[in-house]
Amino acid sequence: IEGKIKMTKLCAVVNAGTSKNALNELIKCKTCDIAELRLDYIKDIDEKKLKKLLEKRPKEVIVTCRPKKSGGMFIGTEQYRIRLLKKALDFNADYVDIELESGKEVIDELLSSRQKSKIIISHHDFLKTPDLEELELIYLNANSYSPDNVKIATFANSINDSFKIFKLLQNKKNLTALCMGIKVQITRILAKKFGSVIAYSSIKSGDESALGQLSFKELIEEYNFNAITPKTRL
Repeated sequence: IEGKIKMTKLCAVVNAGTSKNALNELIKCKTCDIAELRLDYIKDIDEKKLKKLLEKRPKEVIVTCRPKKSGGMFIGTEQYRIRLLKKALDFNADYVDIELESGKEVIDELLSSRQKSKIIISHHDFLKTPDLEELELIYLNANSYSPDNVKIATFANSINDSFKIFKLLQNKKNLTALCMGIKVQITRILAKKFGSVIAYSSIKSGDESALGQLSFKELIEEYNFNAITPKTRL
């Protein structure tokens, strides 16, 4: 993936509880375009194990370490969480995801520390999907740092929230946007139709990292994900 991704990439989320299992799951992601390595799920993660995981990765990887306030599982200090992300940059992770709420100082630090890696600035709202005007402001705020990509994920209280996400995606080449929730799986299924940079999926059914997430097998086999294009009719 170079610069701004023009084609939607199917991403499998690896949320294993140990570094050994995480490596096994990474290997299972061969049929996906990219994998997200959730460090906050890995109970025995440390710098040495992170280096090994990245050295043995079979494909491109997004390194993510979500704190609890951002819907993650990480219970260590914020200082150590950021240290792990900086180490991922040192070990040439393909992407590192940092939350917009982490603050300017942290974001600038990671942006200045990247070498070959690319930075995703993400924002999650687990209560609602704001109106389109507010979503646009969130995007502009995140994009003002000049990251490689921006990710916005919101919780949907109505299927109509999907349309806000589809409108938000218009004319943005570096945005991943989706709704969380069972009612709005359509935002995941139609990611390629509306130009989301990445479509997130689970390794298998029952192993979801977010509400409404589908497995990559479901997306490909049941929803014909690979056949969807911007010209697909609804």
